Amino acid sequence: MAVETVLGKEAVFDLKGKVYNESTKLPMSGVKVKLLNLCDNSEQETITGEDGRYTFKLQPECKYKVTAEKAP
Repeated sequence: MAVETVLGKEAVFDLKGKVYNESTKLPMSGVKVKLLNLCDNSEQETITGEDGRYTFKLQPECKYKVTAEKAP
């Protein structure tokens, strides 16, 4: 007797972005980027590095809202 097992892969989604200064077009570091999951209202937060980049892990089939804020 043979038993066959199929291993499923969980879908993994990433949101990657880069924050730029609108006038200079240069990357902005130290920007607080927030991601609000509209499925369960959970929130993730990160700060951009010198290259202005940020990354978040996403759940499939959910909607999100992204906001960014730079302290003066």
